[in-house]
Amino acid sequence: MNCSSFDLKAYVLNESGPGDRRAVEQHAAACAACAEEIERLSLTCAALRAVPQEEMPRRIAFVSDKVFEPRWYQRLWDSPARLGFASAALLSAAILTHALTRPAPVAVTLAPPPAVASVAAPAPLDLDGIRKLIAESEARQAKLLAGQIAASEQRAERNLRETKAAIDISFEGIGRQINVLRHGMQTASAGLGGAQ
Repeated sequence: MNCSSFDLKAYVLNESGPGDRRAVEQHAAACAACAEEIERLSLTCAALRAVPQEEMPRRIAFVSDKVFEPRWYQRLWDSPARLGFASAALLSAAILTHALTRPAPVAVTLAPPPAVASVAAPAPLDLDGIRKLIAESEARQAKLLAGQIAASEQRAERNLRETKAAIDISFEGIGRQINVLRHGMQTASAGLGGAQ
């Protein structure tokens, strides 16, 4: 039988009669290409049915409609020359408004300062109190410095001990390696001496 004699689209859309449906089903069971085409058509129909139906627009807008004309502010922003002119006009208006609304300057006359009757003598300085404060401050600084020096010396001694311990460990490791090498050389020389 020829595959083109069957209307697969009518079968998928349920538009064929019962006899035609049975014939298509029997043919699809025997023909893999037609069965695959029926499956593809069924998937396409299912996808189309899943798309929501939308109402057609009642009016179609054309480019010549007033809806598409730009507003005045859009035309202003689209033209650099117009935008520059509008900016200059706005700046001029602001300067003019500031000049007209600014209050007039007030003339200030300065009177001579009043005469000072007498200048008070400065209070005598308490030099002994100042010397005492300086001595206390120096003593505190010396005590603080001595504490910092002692702490620094302790840290230096601790670092020295740790470094010495690390060097001793390194020397012990080197000594062991030398002993291993010496033992290996003695073994090798004994082996060479015994082989002669």
